[in-house]
Amino acid sequence: TLIWPVWDEHRRGFIAYRAECDPSAPLRMTVEETQARPNLD
Repeated sequence: TLIWPVWDEHRRGFIAYRAECDPSAPLRMTVEETQARPNLD
């Protein structure tokens, strides 16, 4: 459920997405890299 809104937004491009799921810390999600449109050249 956390990834689908991000996937919908970037499904025609590229995204590197990281989630830190340490049980002793709050959930933290980070977009590492994004490209709105695919590079098809």
